[in-house]
Amino acid sequence: MSSYQDKCRQLVRNTARILCLCGAALLIPVLCHAQAVAPVPTPLGALSQSLQGPVRVAADAAGRTYVSDRSAGQVLVFDAFGRPVSARPGLAGPLAVAVDSSGRIYVGQEQKGSVSVFDPQWNLLFQLGRGDGEFALPSHIALDPAAGTAYVCDSAANRVKTYQDSQPGLAFGGYGTGQGQFDFPSGVWVSPAGEVFVLDQNNNRMQVFDRTGGFKRMFSLNPAGGGMGMTPDASGRSQGIAGDASGRLYVADSFQGQVQVFDLQGSLLSTIGGYGDKPGQFRSPVGLAVDACGRLLVASANNRRIELIGLDGFIQLTATPPGQLLAAGTRATFSVAIAGAGPFTYQWRKGTNNLSDAPGITGATGATLTLAAVATRDAGTYSVQVVGPASTFISPAAPLTVVNPPAILSQPLGQSVAVGEAALFNVAAQGDSLACQWQRDGVPIPGATDPSLAIAAARPSDAGRYTVVLSNCVGRVTSDPAALTVFSRPASPQLD
Repeated sequence: MSSYQDKCRQLVRNTARILCLCGAALLIPVLCHAQAVAPVPTPLGALSQSLQGPVRVAADAAGRTYVSDRSAGQVLVFDAFGRPVSARPGLAGPLAVAVDSSGRIYVGQEQKGSVSVFDPQWNLLFQLGRGDGEFALPSHIALDPAAGTAYVCDSAANRVKTYQDSQPGLAFGGYGTGQGQFDFPSGVWVSPAGEVFVLDQNNNRMQVFDRTGGFKRMFSLNPAGGGMGMTPDASGRSQGIAGDASGRLYVADSFQGQVQVFDLQGSLLSTIGGYGDKPGQFRSPVGLAVDACGRLLVASANNRRIELIGLDGFIQLTATPPGQLLAAGTRATFSVAIAGAGPFTYQWRKGTNNLSDAPGITGATGATLTLAAVATRDAGTYSVQVVGPASTFISPAAPLTVVNPPAILSQPLGQSVAVGEAALFNVAAQGDSLACQWQRDGVPIPGATDPSLAIAAARPSDAGRYTVVLSNCVGRVTSDPAALTVFSRPASPQLD
């Protein structure tokens, strides 16, 4: 029996495993079976903010989602609630993206023919091989944590190349239709048992190798029947590949707008989605990943989004509003959606302390926790413990930051001064990290960014209506106008 089957049976005996918070999301109990069965897909929504042309997607153990956006020339990172938290702009046609267990980010750049490796703060660590020009088209990357090996699909060269850190290792493939040959390999995935699956796009097949590049078997990707006018022998559709711990292989069928699901021997189990714009549908799915929580992430290029699909049972954690920084007084809601055998009980926590219902707090032991009007004392990290018949799940912490919005306590006062006299405007305000900008007749005054505005010697041209704009990351407020009148004193009389 393979080590993969041993692992599956051990997981079955344990009935479930604790999984992490992911994407918009989540904790998902997953049972692993020796015989793969079709997944039960549940559309969970999509990540779309700031995306222009997503092509590949990856996920890490902390719940972050990494998206290569070729049109925007960047890799965008979403946090556990689906909010953009960081980006690496200025990339030359980013395609392949992958993340290892230490948080290192691998990015393939089409125009440079390179794969760069960054730390979690986007500092460049090294490049694979000789750097620029190492690849003809680095379209997909798979990481084998057991062997510490990175597999790179060099699609235009019809080869798969391997690397240990920056150093090149074996390479296999070559153009053709025979065993071990490729016609534009567009995806690679390494199974828990160490089998290397390579998506052979224009040959419309999947080839399976061992870690040394030795050919083991292959199977066709032809569906049982064509869709959208496609014939069963049509080729060139498949763009992305991913696998899960339940012995299932997912293939993005770009032309038909769906994801095919196979077992590891090549039997078609089911399809997910279909062409369209509705939740759970795709237009040109080109990249796939299955995160540690059992969610299928689908890069739907022409929808300009990452579609999230729950596989089998799942627990999804979401927050409303989705903003990372909330203004004091805003309602905050955390919710858990559950699929699977119950009953379930809940306990929400702030930090390590269990929450209880109290004035302003409801649902501490329910599926939805609501903070009616958050204050700075509510800032912190929130998690939920869910107890089911088989296991207890504790989500990783989700941060909540509360900022006091700007408010004016004392308005600036109008005044009348003679030519050459001083004028002074003041505003008293409260709020966190306030920025000030004084204006005259609605036009910003250069350099006037303090709570006080002093005019040392007024001139007639200084006359007007003065306001000040106070702002921070959660709000903006403008003062009432204060009029400044500048007059000329009468000339002193002369006696003859």
